[in-house]
Amino acid sequence: YSTETYQRYFGPTNYGFFHGASQTFFLVLNNIRTPLEDGSGQAYRGGLSEDTLAFARNVLAHVPQDQRVIVAAHIPFFPENGDIEPEAEQERAALFETLKPFRQVLILSGHTHMQRHFRVSDPHIWQGKAPLHQWVVGTASGAWWSGAPDADGLPESLMRDGTPPGYGILILTNADYRMDYQVAGAPAHFQMRLHAPRHMTTHERDVPLYVNVFNGDADTTVQVRYLPDGDWRSLSPVVSVDPFYKSQTLLRDLSPERLPGSRPPPAALSHHLWYARLPTTLPPGRHAFEVRAIDAWGREWTERFEIEAHAPDYPYGRITPEQVSAYRQIESKPQERSEP
Repeated sequence: YSTETYQRYFGPTNYGFFHGASQTFFLVLNNIRTPLEDGSGQAYRGGLSEDTLAFARNVLAHVPQDQRVIVAAHIPFFPENGDIEPEAEQERAALFETLKPFRQVLILSGHTHMQRHFRVSDPHIWQGKAPLHQWVVGTASGAWWSGAPDADGLPESLMRDGTPPGYGILILTNADYRMDYQVAGAPAHFQMRLHAPRHMTTHERDVPLYVNVFNGDADTTVQVRYLPDGDWRSLSPVVSVDPFYKSQTLLRDLSPERLPGSRPPPAALSHHLWYARLPTTLPPGRHAFEVRAIDAWGREWTERFEIEAHAPDYPYGRITPEQVSAYRQIESKPQERSEP
């Protein structure tokens, strides 16, 4: 009876409909298996029952193969850590076999409270006419309504990969599609967050720049340049913890007083993060940089930031050849030792 209330108020948990203008068929599936009687103690798992698989086979038999098919389900078919239980893998393979003949297949899912794109062309998993694209969409509740309240009194609720709470927008045409992410309460151009030091000492070893492009993926390009007329330099994609998210949890942990709101959950690896080292030889003063991100559909977003460089408080800097020579001369002399 796990879906009885849903069906009473909304309707069936498995259904389909055509979006005629874009020649797309939506296949909406319940992929939560519950209750589990395997002794694992889990309340549910991701997977497809025999009834759900039978429904998918039967309804897709009436869909022309020149249509695009979009599968909407709660739990991603490609888990975040790559591990999938054997039963779930068999159920996924059965569904993918049914989807194989169609011209293009997309998957929409959620569940993880993070945002990520999977593009799958591995023939051991997917043998369709075009690569399979799964969009794990961010959530309206972010990280379960955690974090400090914002100006409106609502929890900031960053997701565990640093994505602000919001919702996805799918734009469909017959020839193509586009996936947009809208941060709740923010202008549409807010598509990334930069994280770099606001102050640095000249000749530091490492001045990091991180860029989190909320809806970015492997087809996203991220670059930085020194203003006003520096050359664009590409950042490297990294799979890491978002530093801004981590800073917010550390501020809460280190505060001697209780801060409003609830503690965010532990950070998770972000798959839409880019990294570069900024110049360490900047002269003292304020320096401006610009970052641009170009997504898979060729759209461009830009953000600017400034860093103020300061002369070192202690003359460690980078030593000169003369200083190296003097140091070696001192080292080569026998040193007298005095008893304590």
